Amino acid sequence: MAMQAGLCQIARKKESMGICFVGKREFQDFISEYIADKPGNYIDLDSGLQIGKHDGIHKRTIGQRCKIAGALKPYYVFNKDQESNTITVVHDGK
Repeated sequence: MAMQAGLCQIARKKESMGICFVGKREFQDFISEYIADKPGNYIDLDSGLQIGKHDGIHKRTIGQRCKIAGALKPYYVFNKDQESNTITVVHDGK
């Protein structure tokens, strides 16, 4: 669409998913400067079981892949519950 509108330079530009004011820092490092870490549990959506621990609900976004110690398959954030400080995760089914 940008090419059709004559915006060739913009169309060729790499897409950015970052937040400009964060700079080159990792988002988790940035947000931890303002919000204290509060460990909680990862809960598997299918089984309802606790499958790991996270270091702060504020560091995760819906759809983000989670590194869960000991997990044999990738998990992704499905839901975050601030009251219980839990993150519900799902695996990709592979």
